[in-house]
Parts: sequence; C-alpha cells; structure tokens
Amino acid sequence: MGNHQEICFSGRMAHNIFILLVVFALVLTCVAPAAAQKKKKSDPPPSTDRSKMLVPLNDEQQIDYLLSAMLGAWQLGDAEKLHTDYADDVVIVNGSWAPPIIGWTNYLAVYQQQLAHMQQVSQGHTTVVLEKRNNHWVIVLNHTSQAANMPQTAPATAGQQPAKPASR
Repeated sequence: MGNHQEICFSGRMAHNIFILLVVFALVLTCVAPAAAQKKKKSDPPPSTDRSKMLVPLNDEQQIDYLLSAMLGAWQLGDAEKLHTDYADDVVIVNGSWAPPIIGWTNYLAVYQQQLAHMQQVSQGHTTVVLEKRNNHWVIVLNHTSQAANMPQTAPATAGQQPAKPASR
C-alpha cells in the first residue's frame, strides 16, 4: 500500500512539474517579444555611416556604392541623402556655358529647380571627381553635359543585302 502512495505522489509531482514547465514556457514566449519590442523603440536608428559597414569595402567598391546611392537619391528627389554624397564645397559645371555653381547650398537650389522641371527624359554625360575625406568618399566636382541628339537610323531589314563595293 505504501508503494501505491509513492507512485501516486510521484505521478502528481511529475504532473505538477510538467504544468509548471508549460506555464513557464508560455510566460517566456509572451515576455520575450514584448521586451524586444520595448528595446527596439529605445534603440537609435541605424547609422548610415558607410565606414562602419559589416563587410569592409575597398575604395573601388565604396566609390561604386556612392555613385549608385547618389543616382538613386537624385532620381527620388532625396536632397538629404544626396547631400551625404556631395562635399559642402562641391563645384558643379554644366554643359550650357553657365558659370560653375560653387557650394552645396547653391547647388541645392538649382537641383530643386531641375527636379521640378524634369518632364522629359534627357541623355547626357556626367563626370565626377571624388575625394576621400574623413574615411568617406564625397563628390567634389560634378561636370554634366547634355548629349548631342544623334539621328536615328532605320535598322536594315533581313532581306536586304549590303551594297557591294565597286570593282576596279
């Protein structure tokens, strides 16, 4: 009879421990996301400093990344992002024989006017000069000119033969 009581007691004990573990697991699953959410709110936004990237980039990759980011910011109209890629003392030269634009503040006004009037697609050539300042590449000179309109030639049809040169 004593053996039966020990078995019942140990069975109840195992049942209570199991219930306690289930309750503990449920509490952890509810508390952990709440704590992570609270931590997420108090964390500062991630830094956009490219010098602290997880995978260090060589200079060529950094320049490629900068040019891609600059073009994306220009197309989206994100002047703040664009400013991170341009030096404060940047010189902008365009192909319309206008005087150069010196300084980010002066360029910003011109950029915003250009963006407001961008209705047509134009093609041109851009050359940038970059300088590494405080371990960060920035554009210090931007020269852009509009490409000359090239006449469109009709493609040759499949049945046409090229003209043969005259015999001598």
